[in-house]
Amino acid sequence: MAKCTKKEKLRRTYEIKALLLEGAASNEIHDFSMAEWGISPSQTQRYIADAYDLINEEAAKYSQATTAWHFESRRSLFAKCMDVNDYANARQILSDLAKLQDLYPDYRKAQNVTHEQTGPPVIHIEMHETPIDDDLKKKIESKLQTNDSDN
Repeated sequence: MAKCTKKEKLRRTYEIKALLLEGAASNEIHDFSMAEWGISPSQTQRYIADAYDLINEEAAKYSQATTAWHFESRRSLFAKCMDVNDYANARQILSDLAKLQDLYPDYRKAQNVTHEQTGPPVIHIEMHETPIDDDLKKKIESKLQTNDSDN
C-alpha cells in the first residue's frame, strides 16, 4: 500500500480527532479507519495518538489565552477601582489575581485532604491521658453522684 501524503495524514488526524471528541471508542475508530482508508489497527493507533496530541496542543493554547484574558481583565478592573478610591474591591481583585497565580497555598493540599472530603481543613489532635490524683477523682465522683440524685 502506498504511503499517504502529509496533507492526507493531517486530514485523517483531524477526522479522528473529531471522532474522539464525539466520544467514539478506539474499536469504532479502528473499524472506521479500516473501512475508509484500509489501514491497520497499529497505524490507526498512531493516528489516534496524533489526534490526542492535537487536542492537547489546542487545549493548552486556549487555556493560555483564557488565563491571559482573565489576568488583563482583573488588572483593568483594579486600575479603575484605584482611580475611584474603591479600595475594598481593589483588594478583592488583588486577592483574585493572587489565586489565579497560585500564590495562596490550597489548604486541602497542605492538609492532604482529598477532593471527596469537604469542609474546613482536618486538624489532628493527639490526646494524652492525664493522671488524676485520688482527691480530685473523689470530688468528681461525688459531684456526679450529687447530680444524679438531683435528677
